[in-house]
Amino acid sequence: MTMKDKNQNKTKKSGGRRRTVRIVLISVLCAVFIFSGVKILAQLNEYRVGTGFYSGLQSYISVPDGGAINENTVSGTPVETEPDWESLTNEEKHERAKVFYSLPEVDFDALRAINPDVVAWLYAPALDISYPLVQSTGSNDYYLYRLYDRTRNKAGSLFLDKTNSPDFTDKNTIVYGHNMKNKAMFGRLKEYRDQAFLDANPAMFIIAPSGIFRLDLITASLFDDTLLPTVFEVSGDFDAFLAEILAKAVTSRDVAFGEDDRLVSLSTCEYDFREARLVLTGKLTELWSAAPQAQE
Repeated sequence: MTMKDKNQNKTKKSGGRRRTVRIVLISVLCAVFIFSGVKILAQLNEYRVGTGFYSGLQSYISVPDGGAINENTVSGTPVETEPDWESLTNEEKHERAKVFYSLPEVDFDALRAINPDVVAWLYAPALDISYPLVQSTGSNDYYLYRLYDRTRNKAGSLFLDKTNSPDFTDKNTIVYGHNMKNKAMFGRLKEYRDQAFLDANPAMFIIAPSGIFRLDLITASLFDDTLLPTVFEVSGDFDAFLAEILAKAVTSRDVAFGEDDRLVSLSTCEYDFREARLVLTGKLTELWSAAPQAQE
């Protein structure tokens, strides 16, 4: 065999090895692409199932008089003159609040028959939020990837911090939810980063077995992944927290506070920086209480 023949054989072998490497690389890339596509489709389908599941929950609520959502519900700004709540009996407050704000009647008995962890219902028509609130006292991770009936699903649930009282009597009640790409759950909470939107839609509502509450929104703030406080044992800590949410606010409103006022903080992930969280905080105003009222 001549030197020329040997070189040709080497070239053929080298070319064969390169083709083999290319084929292997292409096969690996195709496998990765197919696997990623299957994972994405599975995740999208899981989100679709979760969203459809929550849409079906609307059968557990009804709006008084079958009425459509009116302007004062969406914006929190009454079209008619707001009632003198202090002059009403507790039962009158109950009925007037539901009608005045077109709030839904929630069948908590039916919901709790499915899952006794249901503690309330969050209602914010401006964001198409109408979901049950659940709570696991064992772990904040439990409902992170479980629907309200405890079915595993990446959409998760809106859930109270495990340390909070389920009747919203803590100084600050924290509600967590996913920032979903399909805008479900807390996927639209980011709209409150627009000052005009906050000004036009300053209220949400919480319906609970213990009462009906209006959430008068104060700030949309950006936090890191630090745990938010739920109780303030040291004098001045509550004022310090108010100062902190205002210092970290993207948008804010002036809301008057009294010594006995309580907060609710809605928390979801955000992407401004690593482990960023968007926290929407509001003052909890009780419109009606289920507790027996003292007779004067």
